[in-house]
Amino acid sequence: MKIAGSDRLGAVPGMSALAREGLVGGLLSAAALALWFFVTDTLAGQPFHTPALLGARLFGGPTPSSGSIAGPVAGYTLFHGLAFVAAGLMVAWAVAAFERTPPLMIPGSFFLVVFFEFVYYTYVLAFVEPVLGQVNWPAVLVGNLLAAASMVGYFWRRHPDLLRRLARD
Repeated sequence: MKIAGSDRLGAVPGMSALAREGLVGGLLSAAALALWFFVTDTLAGQPFHTPALLGARLFGGPTPSSGSIAGPVAGYTLFHGLAFVAAGLMVAWAVAAFERTPPLMIPGSFFLVVFFEFVYYTYVLAFVEPVLGQVNWPAVLVGNLLAAASMVGYFWRRHPDLLRRLARD
């Protein structure tokens, strides 16, 4: 299946256009969130505080106040990037399905959002809940919205005719 503009993604041997699109969409949204956390943490005078705190909680490493944060930041960044790549792959697959059957877009998008929210809140309850008081939740909310907007914007740009096809069909 040829995806519009896939020649600009660059060739990765053995990787389908759909997988490349999911990879790029996931990495863009992960980068948007990581950049947002870096900016907000730096402005608060604590660069890398959020990924260090979340990484320490996720992997049991030192908290930002108790030692080196390099390990927790690197671990959380890898976990975060892989999670967003998985989300990007799911969205790429869904968009391909919506292109084949546009009426699936509305219910499919709804269930995709519900699934992502379920996974996110499960993660929050399992790993983040103990450190809720130390995380800037308005910044997390804005960061998640920026990540979602970057992924939606990327896929919208790659598939501009999808909504028009939905209206026609």
